Amino acid sequence: MELLPPVGWADVATKTDLEAQTALLRSEFRADLESSLRQLESKMFTAFLTVIGVLATMAGLLVAVLLRS
Repeated sequence: MELLPPVGWADVATKTDLEAQTALLRSEFRADLESSLRQLESKMFTAFLTVIGVLATMAGLLVAVLLRS
């Protein structure tokens, strides 16, 4: 009797309960991961556009310097 849980058997998780909880956690994890990936993609695209702008500016300055010489 010492090995029985201190609560009633209705409070013990069943295999079905564990499977449902696992499915819920996986669903939440996937949603969080997809959200994080969308944010990362957006930030990388912004950084890419910034780099393109900087490179275009540098190319323009280089052309101006070369034409001035």
